[in-house]
Amino acid sequence: MGLSNSFISLGRIVGPIWGGLALDFYAGLPYLSGALVMLLGFIVSLVWLPRLSPDSKSQVTGESTIH
Repeated sequence: MGLSNSFISLGRIVGPIWGGLALDFYAGLPYLSGALVMLLGFIVSLVWLPRLSPDSKSQVTGESTIH
């Protein structure tokens, strides 16, 4: 919880500073940089999450494969 709160606080400090500076350069830059961060997070989640086969999905959810 402490690490999560640290990152939240850091985001509340750095986010407005970056947004204000980016807005001075180009009005759409804060939105583009936010979209880039979201895209990066999406790609990282696709790479790091394991690919689940039908057999492993039943093990994760606790469902029985024998009926």
